[in-house]
Amino acid sequence: MKKQDKVKIPDHLIEEFIAGNVVIFAGAGVSTGIKKISPPTLYESISYDLGYEDCKKSFPELMSEYCKKSNGRIKLLEKIRQRFQNIRSFRELYDNATEFYREIATIPFIDTIVTTNWDTYFEDEMKAIPFVNSEDTAFWNTDSRKVLKIHGSITNYGSMIITEEDYKECFDKLHSNLIGSILKTLLSTKTILFIGYSLNDSDFNEIYNYIKTELGKFTRDAYIITLSDKNENRFKEIGLTPFNTDATYFMRCVKEKLVEKEEMMTNDHIVAAKGFYNLFCANHISTSKKYDYHKYPSVIYCTSYQDGVIHALERSFEMKKTGEYHNEFNLISTIDWYQNLRKERLKEKNYFDVAYIDGYMVVHSMYLLFDKTKIETTSFPPLFYIFGKDENINDVENFAKLLKQTAKIHKSSFNWARIQIKKIAGDSNNSETVLHHPAFL
Repeated sequence: MKKQDKVKIPDHLIEEFIAGNVVIFAGAGVSTGIKKISPPTLYESISYDLGYEDCKKSFPELMSEYCKKSNGRIKLLEKIRQRFQNIRSFRELYDNATEFYREIATIPFIDTIVTTNWDTYFEDEMKAIPFVNSEDTAFWNTDSRKVLKIHGSITNYGSMIITEEDYKECFDKLHSNLIGSILKTLLSTKTILFIGYSLNDSDFNEIYNYIKTELGKFTRDAYIITLSDKNENRFKEIGLTPFNTDATYFMRCVKEKLVEKEEMMTNDHIVAAKGFYNLFCANHISTSKKYDYHKYPSVIYCTSYQDGVIHALERSFEMKKTGEYHNEFNLISTIDWYQNLRKERLKEKNYFDVAYIDGYMVVHSMYLLFDKTKIETTSFPPLFYIFGKDENINDVENFAKLLKQTAKIHKSSFNWARIQIKKIAGDSNNSETVLHHPAFL
């Protein structure tokens, strides 16, 4: 594959990303519209079914013709559903279809997307909340990523905009309904980045005409990413700044710029953490089985600490799709919040929670460290934990030695642990007793 030239992204556009002012406007070209995903395209498949060898109709015109067949709309929806199912059933197809979504998922400054696509990739790969109907807009101020699906969703057949008639009804409604009101607000206050559209795309033409009609001379600067440079002058004529490159590569260049400006973190810290997650889980199991809680009550703090580490790692793996763990400010804010909570729990002498918080915080501190320094095994958080002992304990023999001294190291926590063990297990010497800290405080 030919190496692509670095895309020159203007500083003011990067600043708009940092300010959270960029809204992605995504069309079919970012997912199932490209042939490497699922050839032939839906358009080609339907045109073949209708007997066309070289169809010149627009997408909605062709779909309208197909729907005139007996039970045509039902058959069309079933074809669309089967295409999405087929893509999801093959890992290679799905990975290709969602490559763009995974690339932008970790950018913490992208919180609003508008799309004409029916798929659920923004929801699945970026954890975006879908807004399909006017009733959904009551939750627009939710503190989560949002995707405005102006042409409906495959999860709601009745919402899908497919035919000429659907398009007309859709744009008539956008002039008056709540979804349209939100769209107008975004178009008039945000910087729009069109991705996955072409000048021949009926979706794009309808949308851009809608923008110009609604905003007129107050239409804001907008950008479009396109693989072809043949329409560059035409895009400029209608007020768009084109970038002639692949959409995924463009967003990769955006991320590089953001990392250079230290506005976001790379993915290295998440990748590195996966390497020792299994090690922590294994040590957690062995610690729980090896030590009798009645004989060594303070071991519950070690297992609670390990629970905190494991839960923090699991959450970071899952929530990386939101960009939360690629934002240094978010990590620092989380640490500050848990430090205050730790003080409260320590004041209450809830040592079990304190140990858990220590484990949870150490992961966030580690991520910040990994972003600033070379990632090395020696930078990993300690595997074991003794309450009141401020040192990194990674050696099982050292841990066993210190465990015998816990009554002297921190008498109050030792007595608290002994009381808790007796409450749970009574006087039984059942070595299978395990005090697990749940993933909440």
